[in-house]
Amino acid sequence: EPVVILFLILGSGLFWRGGAIVLYASYQGKERMQYTSLATITECVFTSLVSVAALLLGAKAFVIAIIFQVASFLGFIVLVVFAKRIVSSLPKIDWRVSFEQMKASVPYFLFVIFSTIYYRIDTIMLSKMVPERTVGWYGAAYRLFDIQNVLPYILSVAVYPTLSRLWKEEEDT
Repeated sequence: EPVVILFLILGSGLFWRGGAIVLYASYQGKERMQYTSLATITECVFTSLVSVAALLLGAKAFVIAIIFQVASFLGFIVLVVFAKRIVSSLPKIDWRVSFEQMKASVPYFLFVIFSTIYYRIDTIMLSKMVPERTVGWYGAAYRLFDIQNVLPYILSVAVYPTLSRLWKEEEDT
């Protein structure tokens, strides 16, 4: 079934996406946002150029999904290439502490899972009640709503590491 194949293609990118999230957080913690910006620019430029060309050549959804995954992988590679600048050696893992942290984070994990479901369940419900065209229009309108969150997100990503460092420095004095 085509939908299952699309899910497999898009789901395959979760492997390197997880690693990219860790690296994004590492760069953010070290206040080295230029590398995350370079990775994002790499992804966006590749996606834009290649997907527009593919669409003009009549590419189908499978090809576009693969292009998105390749772009995501390229962004991950950019982050990995510069990782030596923020991580000199791998840290030693204390499994007992790690397990305690995982246990303590279960409520946050559940909050993220259920809030994501709550945030997106309306589209799934709507798809069972109305034609696909209506769901598409609803999705387009929802994108406009999502765009409003971009500026606060960018601001928090850029400012949070500096505010954290300044707070720590103030506590130390």
